[in-house]
Amino acid sequence: MRRRPLRIDSRHHWGRRQELGRLAELCGLCGLAVALPTLGVLGRNPDVLFLDHLDVGDLVALAVAAALVPPLVLWVLGWGVGLAGPRSRRLAHLASVAGLLTALAVQVTKQLTPLRGLALAAAAVVAAAATLLLYRFQWLPALLRMAAPTPLLALGLFLLVSPANVLILPERPPVAGSTAGSAAVQHPPIVVVAFDELPLNSLVDTSGQLDAANYPNFAWLAERSTWYRNATGVTTWTRDAYPAMLSGRWPRKPLAAHAQNYPHNLFTLLDGTYQLNVHETATMLCPPRRCGGGDTSPSSGPWRAIRRAGALFGEIVSPWERAGGEPTAEFSQPVVPHRPAAATPTGINPPVGFSEFLAGLTSSTSPRLSYIHMLLPHRPWKYLPSGLRYPETRRSLGFTSRTANWPSSRVWPKLARYRHRLQLAYADRLLGQTLTTLEQRGQLEQSLVVVTADHGISFLPGTHPRAAVPRSLPQLMWVPMFIKAPHQRAGRVDDRNWQHVDLLPTLADYAGVRVPWPTDGRSALHGAARTETIKRWYVLHEDGSPTVLTVDGSTGQAIALHGTLPAHPQVRPRLGADPGRYLDRLGLRPDLIGTELTKLYVTDADSRPVKVLDLDQFDHVDLHAGEVPALVVGSVPAGIPAGTELAVALNGRIATVAQVAPEGKDSALRFGGILPGELFTTGANHLEVLAVDGNHLRRLPLQGE
Repeated sequence: MRRRPLRIDSRHHWGRRQELGRLAELCGLCGLAVALPTLGVLGRNPDVLFLDHLDVGDLVALAVAAALVPPLVLWVLGWGVGLAGPRSRRLAHLASVAGLLTALAVQVTKQLTPLRGLALAAAAVVAAAATLLLYRFQWLPALLRMAAPTPLLALGLFLLVSPANVLILPERPPVAGSTAGSAAVQHPPIVVVAFDELPLNSLVDTSGQLDAANYPNFAWLAERSTWYRNATGVTTWTRDAYPAMLSGRWPRKPLAAHAQNYPHNLFTLLDGTYQLNVHETATMLCPPRRCGGGDTSPSSGPWRAIRRAGALFGEIVSPWERAGGEPTAEFSQPVVPHRPAAATPTGINPPVGFSEFLAGLTSSTSPRLSYIHMLLPHRPWKYLPSGLRYPETRRSLGFTSRTANWPSSRVWPKLARYRHRLQLAYADRLLGQTLTTLEQRGQLEQSLVVVTADHGISFLPGTHPRAAVPRSLPQLMWVPMFIKAPHQRAGRVDDRNWQHVDLLPTLADYAGVRVPWPTDGRSALHGAARTETIKRWYVLHEDGSPTVLTVDGSTGQAIALHGTLPAHPQVRPRLGADPGRYLDRLGLRPDLIGTELTKLYVTDADSRPVKVLDLDQFDHVDLHAGEVPALVVGSVPAGIPAGTELAVALNGRIATVAQVAPEGKDSALRFGGILPGELFTTGANHLEVLAVDGNHLRRLPLQGE
């Protein structure tokens, strides 16, 4: 019996080769347009990953997802469309190639030209279309297939070479300090509350005193501690500032704030002598073997980090450049996820790690270091003094897209500073909860309590919020610094030249531990104070040695202590008091704030409507969710000039008075204001906007935008 010769279906073989070629092309393009830029930014800024407390498995999963999933997803989608026929398959593949070429063109054009916005989008589309026309020539598909290993290259660079690799390197052995003196040395409990982006200038009133009316818990602590009134940070980014503070060394080069890069720090020094109750947010200076996990994470595994990477990729390929320019500039304090079954009546959930931090403030047979770093009152500003949150607006509210400077007009920096102060009031509330917990558990008297921040922020018109220029340095450098020694009951002011490298040696002296590595700081407990008044501020560069700026301390301190909050000498600080009680009176027309409209002369205006962003949010407010639409932003019609005062009323009561001013690149006339959280009710809320003319108010029609 004759056997039939084996026949190979050449069409099937050709189709398989063609699909493999398409997958290789997508791998090459995704590597160039997605994996390399996204993993490159994440690798250079591992602080973003610290927010999610990733372990080795999570980090690898994130990298694999960013490098390998996009081309596979696009190929599978194209293959699915191809079931309708060969023509559909070709068109689907060309659509994927066109989209990736456009994303790549946007990134290249942003790097090589100043184009942004619609002009950049149009240029990118033209460049992608022109490149796509060349696709019919075999050399372009062949070139893309040659780039197929690019996702693996991006994966290797991220995991093995980038600064993010500190998350997967084996831990170094601990470097412990030696106990000073004999076994009789006392090791007091230490409590450190570290805030972020908090200038001293925001806490003081016009007399240079702490504002007890709006920040009662800071003021209460100051009456029982040593206020180092001339304390300054050393650099502008959290990544570099906290390692300097906790190692006692000047910053020298930009490194991830991880124990692998800084094995000599407060936590490794005290580990063994002290139990560690440590909760970091944007740093990982405490070795993960001692402080890893334990916090109530916003989500499990790498999923939150993957979503964050997706948002970052969206910014990378967006023709519109985000204000700020730094991935870490808009770090947001993670909060415990909202769980309806366990929610408080207001739905206010604490920052991640805060409940665990408070739970650790207990007495024990061995001394304990309790440390928490919170990204408060750091941007983005979204908290009211009560802890209620409000969503961010789509508008930049004064930031220009290319320079990220405050505009020359004072309207928008003033609104930003007001939002900052409201968020600072929430930080004051958390400080009050910490001090109250210590007092209730009998730990306050014997504890060493330290409250400080790493750096400040500037709101000066025409300057960048964090750029080191002479005008803004007093707001960037001078920060609150309070140390309540064990058994200290009377407050005092110390105006020595404190610089934040002094924190580590000072804490070591209080703890009775000798620092076994050289430090640049001086202990305020036993060390001699600096005789010079010059301050140092380090500007770190990715590819060189730091630039060291020097500032006259006396002049800078005088500016930092010249606050703008009205003095309330009759108010005495009280632990646990509600913060921010007078902040709503800082704006325009304080005589109108809180007044019911029925008690004022109000008429209806015959004009085109005012457009309010997300107006429909006011129809469905749920206080149990912990969020209210407190930030009101809108645009005005023709006929309402710049400088016009607009009263914004909620549920029949005037909540704020805003001023019309040009905003954004289009310089359109807009207004913005913050509504107090206590005026909201669950369900529908009635918003009104009224033009102010002396004591006469004209109600303007509203329209959503």
